Amino acid sequence: MKSLRAIRNEAACMVGSQYRSLRRYIARRSLESELALIVRTVIGHKRNKVPAGASQYRSLWNTADQRVDSYCVAYQANRAEIEAQIPALKELCDLAQMPNAPKKAIKIAGGLVTGVVVFSLSGFAAGIIQWLFHLGMNFAHYLTGLL
Repeated sequence: MKSLRAIRNEAACMVGSQYRSLRRYIARRSLESELALIVRTVIGHKRNKVPAGASQYRSLWNTADQRVDSYCVAYQANRAEIEAQIPALKELCDLAQMPNAPKKAIKIAGGLVTGVVVFSLSGFAAGIIQWLFHLGMNFAHYLTGLL
C-alpha cells in the first residue's frame, strides 16, 4: 500500500503538470492573438499600398519575431512548427525585406552606361589619333624644311 507521502507527491506532480499545460495553453493563445493583431495591421498597410520594404513592415516583423522567440524559449517550442501554422509570418518577413531591383531596369541602365563609356572612349581615341597625325605631319614638314 502506498504511503500518504507518496500519494501526495503523485498528486502534486499531476497538479504541477496540469498547471504547466494550462500556462502553455494560455501563452499560446496570447501569442496567437498578438500575431493576429500584427497580421491585421499588415493587411491594413497593404490595403493602403505601403510598398514592400517600408519601415512599418520591418517594425511589425521585429515585434512578431521577438514574440515568437520569447514563446519558443519559454516553452521549448519549435519555431518552424509555429511558422508553419501561421503562414502570414512568412509573408510579413517577405514584406519586411527590401525588394530586388527589376532585372530589366538593370539591363537598360547597364546598356546606357556602356554606350556612354564606349562613345566617350572612341572620341578620346579619335582625338589622340588626330593629335599624333598632326604631330607626325609637323615633324615631316620640319624634316623637309631642313633639306
